[in-house]
Amino acid sequence: MQVSTKSAYSCLWLRSFLVKARDYCNESIVVASLVLFTLVFFFRTVFQGKPISKLCRLANWDSVFQQYSNSSSGSCDPSLVQLLLPNYFLVAKLWHSFTLPLWNPYSGCGMPLIGDVQASVFGPIRIGLALFPSAQAYNLTLVAEVVICVLGTYALARLLTIKPLPAAFSALCYSFCPYILYYLELLSGTSQALLPLLLAGFVYAARIGGALPLLTAALLTAAFVLSGHPESSFYGVVCGVILFAIAACFTSTQPRARPVGQRVFELAAIAGLSLALTAPMLLPFIEYLVCGDSYKYGDGGAAFAPWPGLVLNLLSPCYGPASPFLGAIAVAVLPASFFVERRLRLLVLALWLVAVTALLLISRVGLFDSLLAVRPLSYLITVYLIPLFLLLLSLISALGLQSVGDCTAGNKLVSLTAFTSVLLPLSLLACSTNLHGFNFDETLADMQFDFAAILLNAILLGIFGLLLHGLRSRRFNRCFGWTKVNQFKFRQAIVLVGLILNTISLSATARTALTVQPYFDFPHTELTDFLVKHPGRVLSLVEHVLKPNANIVYGISSLRVHNPIQPARFAEFTQLCGAKLDEFRNQSYCSVTALVDLASVKYLVGQFKPVPLRYKLIHTTSEGINVYENPASLPEAYFVSSCVSAQSKAEAKAIVSSTRFDPRRQVVFENALAAPQFRHLSLTSEVLSPLQLERRSGNDLVVKSISPVAGCVVLTDTFYPGWQATVDGKETTIFRANFLFRGVFVPAGEHIVRFTYLPWSFVLGVALALCAWGIVVSFLLCLFLKREA
Repeated sequence: MQVSTKSAYSCLWLRSFLVKARDYCNESIVVASLVLFTLVFFFRTVFQGKPISKLCRLANWDSVFQQYSNSSSGSCDPSLVQLLLPNYFLVAKLWHSFTLPLWNPYSGCGMPLIGDVQASVFGPIRIGLALFPSAQAYNLTLVAEVVICVLGTYALARLLTIKPLPAAFSALCYSFCPYILYYLELLSGTSQALLPLLLAGFVYAARIGGALPLLTAALLTAAFVLSGHPESSFYGVVCGVILFAIAACFTSTQPRARPVGQRVFELAAIAGLSLALTAPMLLPFIEYLVCGDSYKYGDGGAAFAPWPGLVLNLLSPCYGPASPFLGAIAVAVLPASFFVERRLRLLVLALWLVAVTALLLISRVGLFDSLLAVRPLSYLITVYLIPLFLLLLSLISALGLQSVGDCTAGNKLVSLTAFTSVLLPLSLLACSTNLHGFNFDETLADMQFDFAAILLNAILLGIFGLLLHGLRSRRFNRCFGWTKVNQFKFRQAIVLVGLILNTISLSATARTALTVQPYFDFPHTELTDFLVKHPGRVLSLVEHVLKPNANIVYGISSLRVHNPIQPARFAEFTQLCGAKLDEFRNQSYCSVTALVDLASVKYLVGQFKPVPLRYKLIHTTSEGINVYENPASLPEAYFVSSCVSAQSKAEAKAIVSSTRFDPRRQVVFENALAAPQFRHLSLTSEVLSPLQLERRSGNDLVVKSISPVAGCVVLTDTFYPGWQATVDGKETTIFRANFLFRGVFVPAGEHIVRFTYLPWSFVLGVALALCAWGIVVSFLLCLFLKREA
């Protein structure tokens, strides 16, 4: 009797082992197939080095690169090629020189780099690019983001108890959605790629519980915030908390539900640890928000995407390479999600509720528009919720595909939806309906239906519909003499065929979102070589020459900036210099004023545009780009003996704008009357004397001052908190000089003035991060020792 019992246990154990081995093998095959498909889709980039980045558009937009102009066509958001990659290269350059990437000295008059979340200074997904900065590494990083997106979506679906094949269906739906691929080069695109992995971390923590899942969720949250877009990070974390609650209620593997108090504590632990890990970036970013200026502060018109445009794109891609289209089969099977097995119905309802809420927020319908008009909610740009909306629909579609064939009513609804998704776009196309009012990206052409795409989707939906009809046809079943087992296998085959058909439908449009592009890698040009050999701050007077941020790659300082957030007063100062600002705070110059002298603009660059006679032509490139020298430009560091104190920003602005103000004889300090040094200045105002300036790094520079009288050292770099100054090693106060810049008092004689940038926000952030990493390492070490014991 004892022997038979042991044999029975052995058989059960062996059977369990074989089942687990089979499941693991099936899971591995699905995951490997997803990765293989992604690599094949980007075969020319991965194995042949062909670029997919839209960086080459810069050669067509900027006359500096005229000789490298190419055949790439189509409009796109300039931020795709101007905003991020130059900063990535700067960060890599600073890391390679063993310098902390805290300050960017090349944009405007200098601006914080660590506080610019879009520079991804500590972004883990940019490590490869930081180690090997090149256009090729950048293109491979884009492919790696798609792979992460595929695996993250698959993991999220599996954690929500979706079966392997439908989970793979959702992974391909979301990851190869043209909208996701097209905007991949924006920082919000990186967030789109990492969003599924973030949500998977929260669901994993909710389902399993315990310290290790919580640690996993915290690490993924930290990685997401460090690599992600600010608004996208906010939306992603909020949705993660919602999915945590949903998973805790409907998919927990624990025999008993954990108390609400424990759930709250777990979320607090995730939040606390992830905040500490991201503090070196997050605290300087908060400081930048306080001390900066942005067009995203909710002062302009609200950005939104009309819901009819999103719905129409779900039926058929009508926004070209940026269409939020998930595939023909994905939309058709959405209604079937309501007929899933009973244990998943509450999960489906919860996902639908979150998805519909996201759609209403994106389109700012009715009450939601009024709610989002109230500060601080007005700062939120809800179009960044589109990826979340698409991800939720991908998961719901997977659940719908999983339930196909289980219910006759569900199959009929699928057929009806498929018919509608073909008939409606075809009818609107036949009526030549104008879809202009549904656009949500001004840089793209108007929405319009493509007959070829509609026809392809109709064929694919027809094939899928025939399979569904065959499944529920009694004549079909009698003809083949199928049993319930055979019908189950046929349903599995339908799921597989649905996955394949949907991938074909998606690929037809997705291949236009990240196509192979001409090679471009910021080559040496005649103008950039000249400006590198002749250092000094540059101002381009025309839009199409030396585009903002392109100068960063070459180490050229330019007064023009392309960034959503800038130091306070900078935009206002450029208007004093003659700039006109568009709604994104980008500068354009019809004329320039003498105030460019205050910013030490040494060279002006133009093409086919008259320049005032006071500027001296010193060089003309073969492309006809002229370089003018500004003889009246103030040195980047200089000494004046006379100081005027302004009591407010408005007073300082009025003084520097006055024709009576002579910056060569005096400087305007704000709130300097209380400084004891102010009373010891010479009453005579001698003409300024240039000083020797040594820029040891972006964070550290030294000025050597020699003067027989006491006075002021002025540095024409942006005044910003975090900069400290010493005179002969003794700390001194930095005053805001000439409305935007920095200045310090120095006594008579020879002195060394040193400016260093090490903000307390960063120091405190590093301290918090070190403590957090200490906790993480200690926990992992204890876990390892416990297992070894």
